[in-house]
Amino acid sequence: MEISVAHQAPQTQPWDRAFWKPVHGKEGVFAYLIVIHVLGLIGLILYPVPSPKILGISLLFTALGGLGTTVCYHRMLAHKTLRTNPLIEQVLIFCAVFNGSGHPASWVAYHRLHHAFTDQPEDISSPKQGGFWWAHLRWLYQTEPADKKRWAPELTSGIYRIWGWAETPVILLSVFVGLVLGLGWMGFFWMGAIRLVYSLHLQCFVNSLTHLGEAKEGVDSSINVWWLGPFQLTAWGENWHKNHHTHAGSARLGLRCTAQLVEDGKPFEAEAAMVKSFLARLGSKMLIDTVQVEGGMGYSETMPLPRLFRDIAGTTLLDAPADFPDETIAANIA
Repeated sequence: MEISVAHQAPQTQPWDRAFWKPVHGKEGVFAYLIVIHVLGLIGLILYPVPSPKILGISLLFTALGGLGTTVCYHRMLAHKTLRTNPLIEQVLIFCAVFNGSGHPASWVAYHRLHHAFTDQPEDISSPKQGGFWWAHLRWLYQTEPADKKRWAPELTSGIYRIWGWAETPVILLSVFVGLVLGLGWMGFFWMGAIRLVYSLHLQCFVNSLTHLGEAKEGVDSSINVWWLGPFQLTAWGENWHKNHHTHAGSARLGLRCTAQLVEDGKPFEAEAAMVKSFLARLGSKMLIDTVQVEGGMGYSETMPLPRLFRDIAGTTLLDAPADFPDETIAANIA
């Protein structure tokens, strides 16, 4: 007996699940999210103002974690726009895992999938499909585990395999690092859960807030959110998300275009961009480019990597011809 298409039950989408139901295999992720939020709230109640020492160390850990996620996971591993010393790469992976960014293969697989199907139903973190909170947080525990073999095969073998068993111990160290360093309960809460909640949400805003633009034919919904920059300085320029989607093959951490902002009648945004650029100059080597940003040409300044970091790490910036130059990945996208 044939069933007509009109009488078939509509396909259930992952965002149609109750928000409190993780998919099989993501129960640990859901538990982790609950634990750090509960501990973070308790910490803010008990210790609303940290000591300068604990605040400074927490910010340092957050900044290093942001470098691990943005430089290593995002630019180096996912888009292959730079190379660095293998030892430095593993140190940055440790920083990213310590930052709560998860296994490198999982992060890269999800991100490559996002770029391949931006704003389409296959995009696992699009607010255009599941709404703001789906893109911000729910997809982390309500999508199927990443298909690492398809989207990040080069990160499933060799030295990268150690992160399969090292991820959980590193996360536990991250949560309890304040106690490990002998800085008491204030250190436990601020250097652990509060820092991890802050790092989590500054990353999540890239999926949710910076994809609330209007998606048009041939143009995705990514937007630059200039005012988000001061709140997520340790994300190293990820709030300029439209620039990234437009120039996904660029290794640069930030890009501004003040001339275009002024021309578009946005002087306050231009001023904010100049302030952010000034902060970026500290200890940085600036490269001057003219680039196409949101349909307009303008004078821009870009920050590839802190100069001292580049010198120590032996980093090489690459001019990637496409989002994913690796032929294996390109074949999977097709």
